[in-house]
Amino acid sequence: MTSNSVVSRFITIGSMLAMLFGVAAGIIGKKLQLSGLMNLAPYFELFGKLWVVLLLILILPLAGSYILYVFISITNTKEIGKLGGRSILLHTVILFIGVSIGYGFGYLAIRLLADKIPLFTDVAGATEILDRLNTGGSYSFESIKTLLVQLQLLLGKVVIVFIFFAIITALIVGKARGKFKAYIFNKSELISKSSFSFFEFFLLSLPLAVFCLLFAFSFKEGVYTVGAAGYLIAILCVLLIIFIAVQYIIVAVWGNVGLGKFFRAMLPSQLMAMSSRSSLATMPALLECAENRIGLNKSVSAVIIPFFVSTFRVNYAISTTFGLIFLAHVFQVDLDIVTIVIFTLVQLLVSFGSPGIPSGGHYFNVSIYIAAGIPVEGVLLMKAIDQIPDIFKTLLNVTEVMTVTTVVAGKKTLDVHEIEA
Repeated sequence: MTSNSVVSRFITIGSMLAMLFGVAAGIIGKKLQLSGLMNLAPYFELFGKLWVVLLLILILPLAGSYILYVFISITNTKEIGKLGGRSILLHTVILFIGVSIGYGFGYLAIRLLADKIPLFTDVAGATEILDRLNTGGSYSFESIKTLLVQLQLLLGKVVIVFIFFAIITALIVGKARGKFKAYIFNKSELISKSSFSFFEFFLLSLPLAVFCLLFAFSFKEGVYTVGAAGYLIAILCVLLIIFIAVQYIIVAVWGNVGLGKFFRAMLPSQLMAMSSRSSLATMPALLECAENRIGLNKSVSAVIIPFFVSTFRVNYAISTTFGLIFLAHVFQVDLDIVTIVIFTLVQLLVSFGSPGIPSGGHYFNVSIYIAAGIPVEGVLLMKAIDQIPDIFKTLLNVTEVMTVTTVVAGKKTLDVHEIEA
C-alpha cells in the first residue's frame, strides 16, 4: 500500500463499501430480476476474473525479485531453515486447533439442529438440490469466462513453481561471492522496488474489482442456499469465522503487535481475498502489509509469506472435517474412529499442497471423501455450494499466513546486509 494516507484510506474504505454495494446489488438484482443489472452481470464477472489474472501475472516479477533480493541479503542462510521450522510448527498447532473446532463445534451444531437438517434416505434428495443449484445464473460469455478460469489455474501452478525456483536460486547465489552476487542482488532489488510501485498503482483498482467480483458472485450464488445445502453453508461459514477469530487471539497473546493495528493492516489483503477467492492473489498485499503496515522485518516476511501462501491451506482443518461429519449425518453413514482419524490425517497432508486458486482443493480431496464412505452425490454437493464458504476459507488462509508471520517475527529476525561489488 502506498504511504500516502489518503490513498491508503481510499483503497481500504472504498473496497469495504464496494463489497457491501456489490453483494447488495447482486442479491437485489437477482431477486427482482432487474434487466439492467442482469445485462451488466457478465461484463462485471469478466472484468473481475481478468483483474485476478493480471494480478497473478504481476506476482511473477514481484515475488521472484523480492525473494532474490531478501534471501541473498540474509547473512546466515542456515537460519532460514530454523525460521521455516518454527513457522511450520506453529502452523501445525493451528491446524489441530482447527480440527478440534471442525469436529467439536461442528458436531454440536449438527446435534442442536438435527431435527431441522433434512436427511437423504437415498441420493435422490441430493440430486434434486444439485439440479436446483446448477440451474439459473448462467449467461453468455461462458467460453471467455472458462478461458480466464483456466488461466487462473495455470498461473497458480506457474507462480508456485516460480516461487520455489526463486528460493532455490537465491540460496545458491547467496553462497557466491564477488560481482556476480552483487549484480543479481542489485537487479533484483531494482525489479522488486519497481514491481511494488506498479502494484501500488494497480491496487487503486481494488474497489472496482471487489465490486465486480462480489456483484457477479452474489448475482449467481447468493440465493441458492436451500435445504441441507443451506445448513451446510451456514454452519461451515460460522465455524470458519470462529477459526478466523482464533487467529486474532493468537496474535493478541503471542504476536507482539497491537490487535487494532493488526486488524487495520490486514483489511486490504482480506478484502482482496474475499473478492478474488485466491490466496496467491493476495501475496503482494500481504508482503506490503507485513513490511509497511505492521512493520515486520522483511527478512521474516519474505521467507514465510511466499512459502505459506503458495503451499499451506489451513481451512482444510475445518472445511473437510466438518464436511465429513455433516455429509455422514445427512446421508446416514456410520463413521468409525479409524476412518475419521485416517481421513483427517490424509486431508491435513493434502492441505500442504493445494493450489491457492478459487476452490482449488476440490480437485484434490474428492476421492478421500468417497473412500470414507460418503456418496459421490454428497461430494458433488460440497463442490456445488462451495462458492460462499470459499470466501471465508480464503479469508482464513490469508489471515493465518499473517498470524504465523507476525508471531514468528516477534520471536526471531534474521540479519540482513547490503551487497556490494
